[in-house]
Amino acid sequence: MKENEKKVIIEQLKQNINLALLCKENNITNLRITSIGNSIAAGYSMARTIRPLLLRNESLNRIMTSHNINLDLHQYARAQNNNDEHVFNWVTDNITESEIEKMNVNDYSGGKTSMPTNSLIKREMKKYYPLAFSDSLENPIQDIIFESNENLANIVIYNGATGSYLDNVSRNGKITQLLTYGIKRDIKSIEATLKFIQEQNRSKGSNTQVYLCGAPDVPIIHINEFINCKLRRIAKEYANVIYVHPIMSKFLRLNYEDEQNMSLEESQNLLKKY
Repeated sequence: MKENEKKVIIEQLKQNINLALLCKENNITNLRITSIGNSIAAGYSMARTIRPLLLRNESLNRIMTSHNINLDLHQYARAQNNNDEHVFNWVTDNITESEIEKMNVNDYSGGKTSMPTNSLIKREMKKYYPLAFSDSLENPIQDIIFESNENLANIVIYNGATGSYLDNVSRNGKITQLLTYGIKRDIKSIEATLKFIQEQNRSKGSNTQVYLCGAPDVPIIHINEFINCKLRRIAKEYANVIYVHPIMSKFLRLNYEDEQNMSLEESQNLLKKY
């Protein structure tokens, strides 16, 4: 294991312990975390291991258990067809977790419309998406994210604002829609979803907390700050919503010179592969 990886794991352990202690201080015995949104929320990677986002924190469950806290993880996210209008529809239509899992299994099936899967084999799909391989239709999203009691911390981690933009870039969208059209479209849907959650909190007495994650820097395009300034703004406008700074990550691995010299057409052709 590389030294940088060790540092990340150690920091993760520290933060997990701090979270457990915070829960104990506030008499939280049940911690529910739900990931919703785009490919980041789904834990998709083009070049590395594909694994649901919340399962990448391998020590969280062990640490919560050692502090007598029940950890409950859920995912309503997929690697493609994930613009924020779709996310809004998932929430308002009360989609089940098994339906989302079936979408993900199809996305990784190896068919003509599926995503590149360098590391996800059939055994791992059954491990990560068990409901998709059963007849269970449990866990409608509203039942999960709006449940409330005094000992439950109900948290939603939302990654979005990139789906429509990347669709336009990778599918030769109209030149008038390649710059900000897709982002503005997604932001409107994110606001609609946050407003829906806020109203449900108020009308049902729930206390759902949303962590709205910033978009990481996209190589070639470098559009993330335009997205994130809008996400920071809307996070301030809705109750129980907190903006989270993005991780430093790249999902296309190019050397600096290639990245800087790449034309828009070449960028589109590269994105089409994925």
